[in-house]
Amino acid sequence: MGVKVFAAFGSVALQSRVRQAALLWKNGGNISEEEKTQLTMQTAEALKQALLGLGTTFIKGVYDILSFSELYSKTAGHQI
Repeated sequence: MGVKVFAAFGSVALQSRVRQAALLWKNGGNISEEEKTQLTMQTAEALKQALLGLGTTFIKGVYDILSFSELYSKTAGHQI
């Protein structure tokens, strides 16, 4: 499960960096504010699609993290 989440987020990050590098190369190292906004919107859409693609896997992962946190804090005697 963790591998799926890691791969989804890694894919979004890689796509974003590739888009940014392409813009920098195309524009000689400068990105306009409009292009930055477009890049941000494309990254947000890719992240949305990745989360939708994960479906319940992401929810289960968050639940596991929260459950582990509660279990750890009970055994360690303090809250994380």
